[in-house]
Amino acid sequence: MKVKRVKQAKRLLAFYQHNFGLRQPYQILVDGTFAQAALKAKIQLKEQLPKYLGGPVQLLNTKCAIMETQKFGAQLAGATLILKRFEQRRCNHSMGKSISTSDCILRLIGEQNEHHYIVATQDDSLRTQLRKIPGVPILLITHNAIALEKPSKATKGAAQSVTTDKLLGSVVEQKTLSKLEALAGTEESPKRRGRRLPSGPNPLSCKAKKKKKRRDSGLSAKDEEGTKSRKRKRRKKRAAEESAPSQDGGIEQLS
Repeated sequence: MKVKRVKQAKRLLAFYQHNFGLRQPYQILVDGTFAQAALKAKIQLKEQLPKYLGGPVQLLNTKCAIMETQKFGAQLAGATLILKRFEQRRCNHSMGKSISTSDCILRLIGEQNEHHYIVATQDDSLRTQLRKIPGVPILLITHNAIALEKPSKATKGAAQSVTTDKLLGSVVEQKTLSKLEALAGTEESPKRRGRRLPSGPNPLSCKAKKKKKRRDSGLSAKDEEGTKSRKRKRRKKRAAEESAPSQDGGIEQLS
């Protein structure tokens, strides 16, 4: 599978997702013509379709499609077996009556493709009718490969109207909001900027005062206290000796 075709399919699917709400898993309605073409091209639909579309798929058929292929007998026996492997979607028309596959698929799609179906068919008349309905992606097999058709004129016109409606809706919403704010008086008046006063110095830039470190004398606290007490005792002894008279001096005076 070529990368160019996969990128193109991814771009087209993004268009449908953005404008028409297409989502995963992709619901694909397969008819007998598409199943027969896949059988001839040796394409495994359950394996190739998720790779090509870049996401999970849900392959669907209808009772009318199976009954139509069964009418051809052995000519479309392989297509009938392929369709029977897929999930059968209930038809909208009255029960017990079978109609052509193209009419059955058109009734399932409706006027707006509300269920976001992707139609896989080789029927030219069915594809021309589907192009008139906006938002219907169409798959077909060309050159032995699966391909997604470009959006039709009806689809492009509907997408353009959707974008304009979104833009107009946003403008109208803005106008209504402005009116409600004016009535409620919730419009904020512009704040006056006062004069900026001079601020103080930045505390982070100011240096803290450094504490003076005591010089280590090499002695502990107990040793320092012991030296102080010893010095005081020595001074007291010296003062007492100086004040007391000597014994020799006293004897001399008596004599």
